[in-house]
Amino acid sequence: MALMRRQSLVTFDAPLRETTIDAPKPQGREVLVRVERCGLCHSDLHLQDGYMDLGNGKRLDTTRGMALPFTLGHEIAGVVDEVGPDAPKDIVGRKKAVFPWIGCGQCRDCVAGDENLCARNRFLGVSIDGGFATHVLVPDAKYLLDYDPLPVNMAATLMCSGITAYGALGSILNCSCGD
Repeated sequence: MALMRRQSLVTFDAPLRETTIDAPKPQGREVLVRVERCGLCHSDLHLQDGYMDLGNGKRLDTTRGMALPFTLGHEIAGVVDEVGPDAPKDIVGRKKAVFPWIGCGQCRDCVAGDENLCARNRFLGVSIDGGFATHVLVPDAKYLLDYDPLPVNMAATLMCSGITAYGALGSILNCSCGD
């Protein structure tokens, strides 16, 4: 079995450390992406610290339920290396950006297409292992996006900052405020 190298959070409020595990074998609709780029987001730094500073001396604990070692990184772009038996075979070898805000798929928010609001999320690099690794296991091929003609580094960072701006703009444009 192939090995996967990761930069893992092994202790909160400490530098990441390299860990090595067997590369996961995709099951069902899962897709294994070889990571070419993974951006560093301020959220990664908060998770590494173990808390988010809310101001006025208040902190939000981010350590609850997180098993270490854990792989951060949610701004991911790479190449599809392998797919599960129920995933499309024609995407192997293709360059894809990875949508990281993965919900449970069944709650009201997920059904409405707002997986980023899911209370039972499976966000890559936040609640399941992310892209600070040689590979990332993506739960379904539907979370892969073509990014051509953008450069890979821009495609990766757009998976957080770009989606955040797009979501905010979409909310404003779809708002019936004042009607």
